[in-house]
Amino acid sequence: MQTLLQGIREEIGFVFPENTVYQQREKGLSLTLENGKYTVGYSSAADIARAALLAKRNNGIAEYRLQEQSDYDDLCFMVDCSRNAVHNLPTVKKLIRNIAMLGFNSIMLYTEDTYQIKDEPVFGYLRGGYTIEEMKEIDAYACSFGIEVIPCIQTLAHLRGLKRWYADYQGIFDCEDILMVGEERVYALIENMFKTLSECFSSRRIHIGMDEAHMVGRGAYMDKHGCRNRFDILSEHLQVISKLLDKYGYQAGIMWSDMFWKIAKETKECVDKQGRVCIPPSVLERLPNNVQVCHWNYASKWSAAYEDYFRMHKGFKTPVWFAEAAHKCTGYMPATYSNNNAVELAVRMTKKYDMKSIIYCAWADDGAECSLFSVLPNMAYMGNKARGKNKGDAKKDFYALTGYSFDQFMKVGYADSCCGKVADGCSPTKLALYNDLFLGQMDFNVIPEYLEYFKKARTVARRMTKGQYGYIFRTIADLCDVVIIKYDMGIRLRTAYQAGDKQTLAEIADEMTKLQRKLRAFIVSLRAQWLTTNKPHGFEILEFRIGGLIERTKACQQRLRQYVKGEIDAIPELAEKLLGEVLEGRNPRTGRFGYNSFMLTASVNSFGKSS
Repeated sequence: MQTLLQGIREEIGFVFPENTVYQQREKGLSLTLENGKYTVGYSSAADIARAALLAKRNNGIAEYRLQEQSDYDDLCFMVDCSRNAVHNLPTVKKLIRNIAMLGFNSIMLYTEDTYQIKDEPVFGYLRGGYTIEEMKEIDAYACSFGIEVIPCIQTLAHLRGLKRWYADYQGIFDCEDILMVGEERVYALIENMFKTLSECFSSRRIHIGMDEAHMVGRGAYMDKHGCRNRFDILSEHLQVISKLLDKYGYQAGIMWSDMFWKIAKETKECVDKQGRVCIPPSVLERLPNNVQVCHWNYASKWSAAYEDYFRMHKGFKTPVWFAEAAHKCTGYMPATYSNNNAVELAVRMTKKYDMKSIIYCAWADDGAECSLFSVLPNMAYMGNKARGKNKGDAKKDFYALTGYSFDQFMKVGYADSCCGKVADGCSPTKLALYNDLFLGQMDFNVIPEYLEYFKKARTVARRMTKGQYGYIFRTIADLCDVVIIKYDMGIRLRTAYQAGDKQTLAEIADEMTKLQRKLRAFIVSLRAQWLTTNKPHGFEILEFRIGGLIERTKACQQRLRQYVKGEIDAIPELAEKLLGEVLEGRNPRTGRFGYNSFMLTASVNSFGKSS
């Protein structure tokens, strides 16, 4: 109790008086203030943390009685700790305090190869992964807040990081980042995972991943075993995983469900009597009793097929989870407004299909540039919707928790939304940042009027640079400074060059000095943001990116000035005709340079394999 009360005081500055009465109850929480005395009814320590936030929220009200109960058995927050950023211990502890107060009851730290494993010395080497001691400390701290830490790992795909040290993992890959089903070394690795994590975390549940392994059985596996049904391969793998779960005392392994329904969609025979795609009953029957599935659907909510995917999960004999995303994975700021819309839909559909466990995922797919705490308003919204409450309650919670206005903080994504003009999930600021000044690969996406929105966003962000999360808005304001200069610079360069206007080219060359200065200021604020919440590992990637932009800007500036002075005859990149009329018809959500591409870099060229 002491750790809990101390953590509450540290986070929100509230302390229950010594005469407070704490009463255990079966489910939910109650909070009463009568005659200056609090009575807290709780079913877990997380309820006490939640009650403290409600008490602070209701400060000034002489007497009241209230009760709360989640509509879900599990309301879990998942944070990506694998895509460049591994959150440091103070951040994880702060996150635990926050989610407890916002009504969540569990947390997953998504770790591919960013945790220590006994007998696997190069697993996560130089990645800043959690040590065994750190994982035990996280678990103990979370337990004091009534928060279950559910390990969240991968046991089939998404393990490309191991190929860095391939000598230690020779022969364990089928193709791409997919493990070789049936190999002894693969199951020795997975057993080491379970053995280590079972000793570090008290939870008897573990998320085993297994998503996006659709090429399973089609690489080295096919060379060795021939062409086999992928459902059979998946089932055989699960049978071994199931035995390992039992061996290390896990009551349930949770896996992403996309391997089932995506293979079914690709197989024309997998249809029901109405001709609708379905997961074959024979496949459902082979699912081990200690394996549960989690349906994730981050994109198809924009289509009419959204509900079809829920329907396909009705046949599973074990509980089905649902995962929704707090989108922060495509740029330097989250899609705050569309995140709340997604929460509305997720809650409605999970209730309709009687799903009692929901995961709110904060992915960081392309560098983890966006701050984890930038999605706090969305977390507050999710916590309240899970209790049948409205946005007004979320706003009160958020202010009591952070000291910021909910509506003002929601503008953290203002620059990328351009006042709602930009489609959900897009990141015009990131596209502008990495769009090459001479190649202009994204110039056909430049919309001149967006410049005014970037200027408004900068003003909004500058006003928010005070308080505990001021560093988030400082980074965004500095990014806006860069984008305001750079957004249409490539178009102006190409237009002037092809018109032979050397005076304008000279003026743009001078602008590049200011651009370099703004880029340097941006990397300073970005570094401060990173080191506030993350381990230092991974930031070298962003330093390479931004440092490369600065160097590229210098080189473009030098060549421009040489051309203006007549020292060189041409700038070939600026002479090329861009294919905007061809590329504008593409799906803006797909392709290497789509709005939400995980392959977006400063160039159309790539260091090695591209996809």
